[in-house]
Amino acid sequence: MTSFEKEVRFPLLDSAVMFGLLAWHVRRRSVTGGASILPLEILREPSVRTGMALALLLFMMIGGYAYNFSIFSQQGHGLTPGQSGLVAAVLSFAFVGASWAAPRIVAAWGGTIVGGRRLLLTASMIQGLGMAGVAVLALADLEPFFAWYQIAGLLVGGGQGLMMGPLVSVVMAAVPDEAAGLTGGLVATAQQTGLGLGIAVLSTVFMGLTQFQPMHPAFGWTCAATIVLTALFAFFASRVGRTG
Repeated sequence: MTSFEKEVRFPLLDSAVMFGLLAWHVRRRSVTGGASILPLEILREPSVRTGMALALLLFMMIGGYAYNFSIFSQQGHGLTPGQSGLVAAVLSFAFVGASWAAPRIVAAWGGTIVGGRRLLLTASMIQGLGMAGVAVLALADLEPFFAWYQIAGLLVGGGQGLMMGPLVSVVMAAVPDEAAGLTGGLVATAQQTGLGLGIAVLSTVFMGLTQFQPMHPAFGWTCAATIVLTALFAFFASRVGRTG
């Protein structure tokens, strides 16, 4: 087993074990009536489940894409870590700028819940277009790749920033006041879980594809697969603040 295989397989196994233990604990406590670290009642609130799903999906995309891009740019193109960071600078600045602008857009689009829902859906489309652009560039092996990449990277970073900006506030506004404290903890936990799970799952996809084809198309198809996660994010974003 190569070091790359170890890096992506072990986090995936760790995530599976963690969720298995948590599910066992919650189920056992619900049967015995003892205190649980995760009361099942809170998960019956639709907005809590929606918020956790949004946080998990967003950070899966952020973590998985960032990790795969570093492998692609360094091993596939021979860039140094510093050079890899520089070619992703536009994406990073777009992320920061979009996150800063997001609250103002939410306010202009109808307030926390309505405006937040609209912005999350719009952000999904922007990031989806960016991911599609990166996928096309990689699959077509267009050169100079990193010059063309700046356009797609601007959309990816901007879309993710617009997702990140209103996510917590819109979810917290949608849940009942008595569930707010635990909801914040669950959303934060989903974010951390998403980072590790995104690296594990999307890197496993990337690594598996490189066994059958060059790194360029493998990276392109992995980005195309990320669009599926973007579509799932849009689905859950459409349900923010809804009771059913």
